[in-house]
Amino acid sequence: MKKKLLLLTSVLSLIFCTQLSFAQRGPRGGQQNAEQVQQALNWIRDPMPKLYMLTGGGRRPFWTQAAVNHYHRYQNANGPARARLIETFKSEDEIYGMVIELEGAPADQRPAIQDRIRTAVRNLLVKNLQERADRIAKLKQDLEAQQKQLNEDQENLDSILTNQTRRFGVAPTTAPSTRPAGDADAQP
Repeated sequence: MKKKLLLLTSVLSLIFCTQLSFAQRGPRGGQQNAEQVQQALNWIRDPMPKLYMLTGGGRRPFWTQAAVNHYHRYQNANGPARARLIETFKSEDEIYGMVIELEGAPADQRPAIQDRIRTAVRNLLVKNLQERADRIAKLKQDLEAQQKQLNEDQENLDSILTNQTRRFGVAPTTAPSTRPAGDADAQP
């Protein structure tokens, strides 16, 4: 049973703990100093109280590292990404609550709790995949719009050139040159 619990916690860690680069993880490739760990633990209490309980106040290295990884994810995010992370963290914390329940459950109740954990993890993964698909669709739309604007700008180079030269106080010539600056064949 302990092997199953260890495997389950390892899977949860892989799912929820972002693999951070060496620079993000701290000195010596993942070793944070006591102050950094305490900062993470202090921060994690609010959005993820159940994960904080699993850390044992920093005495349980596996869960403490999970808390530190979540803290780094939050610190490295900005704006709307932070708000999404907090929502994700709250969902994850419900799963951590089930892990707490699993740790203290009698052997005959463990399979049912493990099934609940698997279902909750699956639902969270499906939600995360949908959010990623939505972000990719938005990026594709943005790329298409940028490509369309680039094509229009390239087709209207002479008009843009006229507007830009006026901006610098230069009257446009009767036949603006669309050759790149420095072109040896360009006429003055």
